[in-house]
Amino acid sequence: MAIKKSTSTNRLLSDPDNDEMLEAGNHTYPFELDFPENMPSSFSEHNGMGHVIYHCHVEIGRRYAYSPDIAKTKWFDVHRPLSLKTIPDSLVPLDFRKECPARSCCCNKGSVEVHLKLTKSGFIPGERIAYDVRLKNNTSSVLKDMTITLRRVVAYTGHYKGFKRTLSESKVFTIAERVLRLGVNEEETYDGSSVGQVPALPPTGLPGCKIIDINYYVKVAIKFGLCGSVDVDECKVWIGTEE
Repeated sequence: MAIKKSTSTNRLLSDPDNDEMLEAGNHTYPFELDFPENMPSSFSEHNGMGHVIYHCHVEIGRRYAYSPDIAKTKWFDVHRPLSLKTIPDSLVPLDFRKECPARSCCCNKGSVEVHLKLTKSGFIPGERIAYDVRLKNNTSSVLKDMTITLRRVVAYTGHYKGFKRTLSESKVFTIAERVLRLGVNEEETYDGSSVGQVPALPPTGLPGCKIIDINYYVKVAIKFGLCGSVDVDECKVWIGTEE
């Protein structure tokens, strides 16, 4: 899925009306192009359904048929700034509370009360995410492990045979992994910061692009028993390029 747009400039290296030849050696021809302010940031995912990529393509035409044209392509990235100050919801703390059903082998095994708090809802690449999770175990098993991840959901919108269609794909980045050992009817608070920094991610929404939309969510996954699990995946956060 792609929409191609381009701009170009032409320059004669020699006068076609005479036999002037470009001497051997190094020759420099400076040029510049004005990029519009609404250009979306670069985005490309391996085996992804869509991308936003930029490149500069140069062709040198030769006069004679036995001398093939010379072509060179240089790829480059565009980073459109997105300040979190322009997204009011990203500046407020995230405070999410929910009693989640616990399932094991397709059976209901009680519930787990999850209270997730973040000091804010917006982040920039290179930043660490501080978290505070309070759990109350209402199941009949010991809660064993907890994983907190940042999930990126990319939605691609296009048209096929006159119909609008949207497809999506997601990718997960680990924030923290904790061993719990939380007994039945016990409750405990787990706090800390992410094991790594927020990776270099494109900004929320991918402003300027009409066919790709990007959203981010914090997910809490809890394991118990042989195959029991509890998932909380409704906490939206924002990724910007600057605070």
